[in-house]
Amino acid sequence: MKKILLLGASGLLGRYVAGNLIVMGGNDVICQSRQEDLTAYKTFDPVNPVELFEALDELRPSAIVNLIAYTDVDGCQLNLNDAYLINTRLVENLSIWIKKNSPKTH
Repeated sequence: MKKILLLGASGLLGRYVAGNLIVMGGNDVICQSRQEDLTAYKTFDPVNPVELFEALDELRPSAIVNLIAYTDVDGCQLNLNDAYLINTRLVENLSIWIKKNSPKTH
C-alpha cells in the first residue's frame, strides 16, 4: 500500500482527486489543507518550508500529488511574491526534500 500525500486537497480540483483516490482504495491517502476546520485533513501550510518539511518527515509519503497553484493571472501580477512562493518555491522545496530524504518518492 502506498502512502499518497495530496497537497491542496480542499481545493476545486483537490476535492475531486481526493474523492476518486479514496474510492479507488488500495492506498493510504493523506489529504492536506490549510483550513483547520477540515478534521479528516492533515493541516499545515505547505508554503511555509518549516511546516512542509516537518509534515513530510512525519508522513514519509511514497507519492506526493501537488494540486496547489496560484491561478489568478491578475492576482499573480499584483502579488508577485505570493505567486512565486506558491507556484515555484513550493515545488522547489518538495524537490529538495525528496532528493535529500526519500529519493524513491514520486
